[in-house]
Amino acid sequence: MPITPLRNRGLQPQTINSQTIQSIPTNPDIRDVIIHAAICRIANTDDTNHEFLTELTNNIIEADIPDETLDKLVQLSIGPKIGRYFSWLTGSFTNLRKDTIQFTIGNTTALTVGLKGIGVQLGYDCTITRVDVFSDDIGSIEIDIWKKQAELYPPTIADSITGISKPTLANSKSSTDTTLLEWDTRLNVGDILFYNIDLITNIKIVTIIIHILKDNI
Repeated sequence: MPITPLRNRGLQPQTINSQTIQSIPTNPDIRDVIIHAAICRIANTDDTNHEFLTELTNNIIEADIPDETLDKLVQLSIGPKIGRYFSWLTGSFTNLRKDTIQFTIGNTTALTVGLKGIGVQLGYDCTITRVDVFSDDIGSIEIDIWKKQAELYPPTIADSITGISKPTLANSKSSTDTTLLEWDTRLNVGDILFYNIDLITNIKIVTIIIHILKDNI
């Protein structure tokens, strides 16, 4: 059951400088839950009978805290403590935003150059953070990745997102790129990914794994 906001009870909301808090969620429901958990941990209480309401304005979080919990916080320096515990709590929250987009090309015959199929159509906004390439055998390959919205299909080389460092194997079976030099790492809802082989030697199967970080959920 929602509590009566502090300002409606003649009290000032408790303010927390969000600059001390890492990866603050913009979604107010998630923010309320995590601030609630952090405050309860600091106050050593399990205040599950109330809803903590938060507002984020000008980098300041205002939290409406029930009286009984607020009493336990009177002697505490809430800003630094909430930042420390919020960072601890949001570690798992950040992990929930991590995901991968995988696409495998090939079968039992040698791969050839050209467009090799349509990958996933994204249902969320995200940012690419890393790309891995794995093959069935030692060989060389260079793959271009294109993105296109469905209504603008088909894609062309002008839709490439890979910049000057395309996913590549050079006489090897695996590679990892975390620099993504000159990549367009931004992916949006509705984007479709396409995979084009530019160069290929002695590889029958290759898998591209794109690591992404979803926007705040």
